[in-house]
Amino acid sequence: MLYEHAYVWDKGSGSAGGPGGILLESVMTMKGPVLLAAIISSEKQGQRLLSWFYGEALPILLEEEFHHRLKSTFLRKMGEEKEHTEMILLYGKRYFSASVNHEKRKSSAEINLERRENTLDGDFGRVYLLRSGKEGTKGNRLGLNCSLRFGKLKKKDSVLLCTGSFIEKMGEEPVYRKMGQIGFGRKNSCQTNLAEAAESKMQEIKRRLRSRGEKNRIAAIFIWIKKK
Repeated sequence: MLYEHAYVWDKGSGSAGGPGGILLESVMTMKGPVLLAAIISSEKQGQRLLSWFYGEALPILLEEEFHHRLKSTFLRKMGEEKEHTEMILLYGKRYFSASVNHEKRKSSAEINLERRENTLDGDFGRVYLLRSGKEGTKGNRLGLNCSLRFGKLKKKDSVLLCTGSFIEKMGEEPVYRKMGQIGFGRKNSCQTNLAEAAESKMQEIKRRLRSRGEKNRIAAIFIWIKKK
């Protein structure tokens, strides 16, 4: 089992347009593949995440009981950051998602109100778990403000990690439908075609956002489990 991914990144020209990027790091361990994905705000933040990934997360994942230690080491490494940190760590069919920001001492209501007033949420990272079924593709945002979550991926699940600017002007449901059109689980779906389709859909969303006046940075990573 391996992970496949596609991504889109565009700096933009707005006040939240620079600097930043996408972080993707994949390794094969004795227990299977491990993938780290994040939307980063700076090179320093990326370096801290990589330091945690190789220096602490990977050795811990080889242990029998690792959940508590994985949480504590992540908070110790990234909790002092003044930048928002949104990332997902995939290992086997499981995931560890983390959402940490420097506003964590305030209540969720206060933070959400400030974000609406200042329209800052467009540049914060977001992690969504997308679940495809007979009724279409449903989405669930993993984490908000300060949360750490463990979970398990099902057969047709995929993960969308993106900036809020990738979602806000179109809305969550239209984005879910777009990404759900790619064809996961279909017998005739080719793995190469899935990667091309995923990138094509994200590029289409980016073009629509720019045509609607979105000036901020647009970044998105789409991840799924490769079929055998």
